[in-house]
Amino acid sequence: ETNESFLTSPFGENYLYSVNRNSFVKEPSDKVFSKIYQQRLDSEKTFYIILGTDSGLLLDYILRQEKADDTRFLFIELPHLINRIKENVDLDELPEHVQITTLDKWQDVGIEFGIELYLYKDQCCFLKSVGVIDSYLADYSAAILTFEQEYNSFRFFTRATLAVSPFMASQLQNICENHTPASIFKDKFNGETCIILAG
Repeated sequence: ETNESFLTSPFGENYLYSVNRNSFVKEPSDKVFSKIYQQRLDSEKTFYIILGTDSGLLLDYILRQEKADDTRFLFIELPHLINRIKENVDLDELPEHVQITTLDKWQDVGIEFGIELYLYKDQCCFLKSVGVIDSYLADYSAAILTFEQEYNSFRFFTRATLAVSPFMASQLQNICENHTPASIFKDKFNGETCIILAG
């Protein structure tokens, strides 16, 4: 709901009931996140893709953590929730290792953010926020399916393209040496087995 008011937990944290219900009422969000994600948010040289921000609380949690070396965080959130999160988090002043975007733009933003090299090295980690895990908002259930399909396809084609490019570069470097066409072998080895070594 675009006009939904933020509620304040007993620990002074603002959250949207439609997103998180009572997830942060018994314990502060830091404790909840520590239990759910344990050591999974502090790996070095990792590109984290996180679906959902838990009313901005998970985003704020990441912003307060010590940055691991060469690690990036890309949050994907529903458009109407991004507008609400701006009320509590200054999205224009995010550090260079954190970005937030919508589901329809995540690939373009990811490419600008350097995701391709992390994908090639198999150093991407997809996580769901507490709100997405619970999916009280129906839009999150649909978003999970859409993202996972897009991510798997994007990952496959990115890794395939980057894996082939070194061979293509070698082929282009060696093109000047490719002066013997295969047609010269036509009718030369009739009735015989021939093995051709080529790259």
